[in-house]
Amino acid sequence: RIHPDVMARLGLEEGDRVRLGNARGEVVLPAIAGPGQHEDTIVVESIWPNPHWEGGIGINLLLSADRGLPAGGAAIHDTAVWLRTTG
Repeated sequence: RIHPDVMARLGLEEGDRVRLGNARGEVVLPAIAGPGQHEDTIVVESIWPNPHWEGGIGINLLLSADRGLPAGGAAIHDTAVWLRTTG
């Protein structure tokens, strides 16, 4: 989910394909508006690839294998990514 103001600035409509990535790789999935969340936050539901994920690659591609702080769990809630349009 992407904040509606961010979608408007990027000229995105609901369902448009967007590219999320970082140094580990990139994934392409549909943009979904997420009102009520911080503009600097992107929420991706589900870790498993599904028909919406181009190439069958899920969000786990972007996650680090390093242990998260403070207790060593998975770092799934604090992964930095960039967001780009596909057009």
